[in-house]
Amino acid sequence: MKEPSESIREAVRRLFLDYEQNGDPWRFRVRGWSLWPVYRFRISLELLAHAGGNRWTEPSVEEKPSVVGALKDLARCLPAELAGLRRISRPGEAVTFGKTGAGWRRDMVGGRMFDMSFDFLEPCLEGFALSEACTSRQAGNPYPVVFNEYEYTYRALRLPCLKRADSVEEALLDDFASHAGCSDFAREYGLPENVSRRGLASRFLANMEYWRRIFRLSKPELFLIVCSYGQEHVVAAARSLGIPTWELQHGTISEHHFGYNYAESAREHAVALPLPTRVLTFGRYFSEVLTSCGYWREEQVPVIGFPRLSHFKSLAEGSSSPPRGEIRILASTQWTLEDEYLRFVGDCEELLPEGVRLLVKPHPRTVERGAARLRSLSSDKVEVLDKRSSIYDALTACHVHCSAYSTTLFESVGMGIPTVVLGMEGWENMKVLLESGAASFAADAAGLRSLVEPMADDLEQYDVMRQRAEESGRYFYEPFEEDKVSELLKPPGC
Repeated sequence: MKEPSESIREAVRRLFLDYEQNGDPWRFRVRGWSLWPVYRFRISLELLAHAGGNRWTEPSVEEKPSVVGALKDLARCLPAELAGLRRISRPGEAVTFGKTGAGWRRDMVGGRMFDMSFDFLEPCLEGFALSEACTSRQAGNPYPVVFNEYEYTYRALRLPCLKRADSVEEALLDDFASHAGCSDFAREYGLPENVSRRGLASRFLANMEYWRRIFRLSKPELFLIVCSYGQEHVVAAARSLGIPTWELQHGTISEHHFGYNYAESAREHAVALPLPTRVLTFGRYFSEVLTSCGYWREEQVPVIGFPRLSHFKSLAEGSSSPPRGEIRILASTQWTLEDEYLRFVGDCEELLPEGVRLLVKPHPRTVERGAARLRSLSSDKVEVLDKRSSIYDALTACHVHCSAYSTTLFESVGMGIPTVVLGMEGWENMKVLLESGAASFAADAAGLRSLVEPMADDLEQYDVMRQRAEESGRYFYEPFEEDKVSELLKPPGC
């Protein structure tokens, strides 16, 4: 029997805690910044993949754009890039600067394209400008934008001059491998041949230089970033210029999330760590998880709620008591569990009773091959949605939501929608939803059927599940209050 993923993550966590407390990873620095956070999350993925199977690694990219195509895209976006830079360089224009990742979750709302983290939050942000990728630009985007792609061009020109950082990288990775080789993790699972990809140190320096230039032009008084792990170079650039740097929570945070679970021993090195100085959370639960790790203090993890969820919750007409015999179930997938979801959807097509329809929302990072395999299961009972479609549109149209390990489970609870945790790998991360009574558990398609089938004939049971999700949801998502959040997000010194 395969070992539960929870115990593997705990083994990695113990290894990191021992290394950080009894080793000294913090001493490997370039230009004053500790490199350990740059590698920590990436090393965790390698170790999880090694011990638990390849499902933990990044999804494969099936088609990469050609060099010629990339250059054409850069040239096409140059006018917008220059206009964005000109706009944000005006005095007082970019008081608050936000940054998301490429291809981040975005939706059409009222005919306008919004960013997942900043829409409905913008009224609280003074002088807001947003940085994102040209490739995710959409018509109707309401924000003044500075694009990311020129970071890659700058890096290509600068990397040959920054190779001296590679020696620091090798020293850090050799030190970690030496320490890990004597660990309980190595004795139980062994170690992968390479614990991390190389070249990240020089990339970190080149990207940091680029973003320091952007920040010098825009002179923001506050920088808000979505997902700081993997973007340590931007955090370092902002903090090196004295710009307050805060993170907006974007997904699930747990004690086993290696982007956040630093222990108290890391606090004495905080000045050199390219981490945000605050993480603004959805609700009390996530703030408590962060403080329990040791590094984060209560004042660093204020709760602001999730304005997007608050908006869509008010529109969740589909989650009202369904007509007798008509139930729509939404299943949101994980790209790490492609085969498991294929079996689950196939079983649902066979087992779900008449009058129950399954809507399948592929994870945004699902590669086309995986999406095509899901679409092949479409039938009168099963509808596979476009992976680019809005998860919130799907949630507001469904009566029950199910998934194994996904932030969307917390979101459906927050919207008061009956929620079911599926017993696939990783479900242990959702135990808090089960223990709090916010969600139900179904080991498989047969278990899901046993939960939803009675609802068609007993609407009171459905209302009980809705009420339970509604009451428990306040622990995970605090109601968004614009006046309160506007005061909290007022740039220091204003």
